[in-house]
Amino acid sequence: VFGRYLGSLLWFQEHFYMQVDAHTTFAHNWDSILIHDYALAPSSKPIFSHYPPSGPQRPGPLNDNPYQVYHWELAPGVCMCDAGFAEYDILRVGSMQRYPFIEFYPPGCKNNQETKEESENKKNECFALPRFSPFIGAGFVFANASFLFDVPFDPFTPFIFMGEELDFSTRLWTAGWDLFCPPRSILAHAYLRKQKPKFWGALQRSIGAGAHNSLQAYVLPRVKLKVGYPNIQLDQSSLASHFDDFGLGTLRPLSDYLRIADLDFHSKRHAHVSWCKSGHHPPLLHRS
Repeated sequence: VFGRYLGSLLWFQEHFYMQVDAHTTFAHNWDSILIHDYALAPSSKPIFSHYPPSGPQRPGPLNDNPYQVYHWELAPGVCMCDAGFAEYDILRVGSMQRYPFIEFYPPGCKNNQETKEESENKKNECFALPRFSPFIGAGFVFANASFLFDVPFDPFTPFIFMGEELDFSTRLWTAGWDLFCPPRSILAHAYLRKQKPKFWGALQRSIGAGAHNSLQAYVLPRVKLKVGYPNIQLDQSSLASHFDDFGLGTLRPLSDYLRIADLDFHSKRHAHVSWCKSGHHPPLLHRS
């Protein structure tokens, strides 16, 4: 997360802000498509996020056909509707499933009831609207850059891998931002990259074996304390510093977020967010 914080310092008053991981391939005209879809979100403070579909590590040319596209381009975006508890009892956002985009077309768009010719003539008007989601997927985040002032990246959570998405989701929602999975995939990520170095391996090479796990276990209580885990004790006062700047928002209560995200930190049961899977709105939204 400290890397996310450093990246945000490069913002230079651009209107939008986008976060992606390395090893990412973009679709044709991805920027105009993304801005178009973002404008359709039914919220005054939307933020797009999900795990991008899997793509090639080294994308090659698409033959000689300029209209040929990758198989994942503009496919329905996956929605982050599930989560479970992993090592260190930290929540791990899960699902890579594609849930149907039912009942989410703009008013007046009847592409399923028109003739093929009529549908083709209106195809640019009948895009599926973005769907609400309970969780952020850190591999792709896009929003109006004003969220950097409402929810700045926490520089006091270095070495966090799992836990980043829980922290960011909770802080964004309590600050009044609505989370959405994008209706169309505009990029893909090479996930496995077997035999390629990872960031935790770099720590092991520079500091020593087990360094990443030890550092993550040390910092995770800060995240857990912020999001409402019970019985959290911080070993160092520095882990509890600057909560006014990098803690939860004040526009919506944490208890409401835990309810809509189906989270229970006491029982540590897996979250299965039914309204997200069915394509409906969250059961309650306290708007600013």
